[in-house]
Amino acid sequence: MTPSTTPTGPGQDSPGHTGSHAPPGVGPGTALPDLLHDIVEALIEARAADAWRAMDSIAFERREATRRRAPRERDLAAIYDQDRYLCRYCGIKTILTPVMRLLSANFPDQFPFHPNWKTTDTHPAYWSLSATHDHVVPLSHGGDPLGAGNIVTACWPCNSRKSGLLLDDVGFVVREVEESTWRGLADLYPALWEESGRPVLSRGDRSWLNAVTALYGPASS
Repeated sequence: MTPSTTPTGPGQDSPGHTGSHAPPGVGPGTALPDLLHDIVEALIEARAADAWRAMDSIAFERREATRRRAPRERDLAAIYDQDRYLCRYCGIKTILTPVMRLLSANFPDQFPFHPNWKTTDTHPAYWSLSATHDHVVPLSHGGDPLGAGNIVTACWPCNSRKSGLLLDDVGFVVREVEESTWRGLADLYPALWEESGRPVLSRGDRSWLNAVTALYGPASS
């Protein structure tokens, strides 16, 4: 995905992916590589009919790209909080990306960030820990783009891997929400912004600040 202000990392359903319908047999542990091998052999041996039959069994269904409707920051803030900012696929702790950007503003040399997410100029924490939202049932499969029941917190690597595929296609399961006091540093965002001198924020980061302030309250004086 291309970085956005929500999750602010490349990959939502993936940062920038429209998603597609995966053909049968695509996913971890499937026999797809062997099947493609058989198709290649059939073509080489002039067994076109066998090749066609095998290829029909994994035929790809093209779909018209779905126009995206993005959840609002305040709605995502509530979902992330409900999930305790833990990736619902792998369980890793995630961090609200605007908080990391504020850290980068304070420590530009030690914790750099590039506005276009260049890997050579962006600390790896952004790519590995940024909180993103993923649609469990992708929009390309008719998933609800705004319904909280179809949106879960995901780390950027899991979001990127799942992309617009179904859970079975990538061997994912949605984990139960764990009890945790972790809030992705979002609960500390208002205080960090205050102590950083109230710097001017991008429109997206300002929306996130407003969202988490409404959820957790302003910085304590």
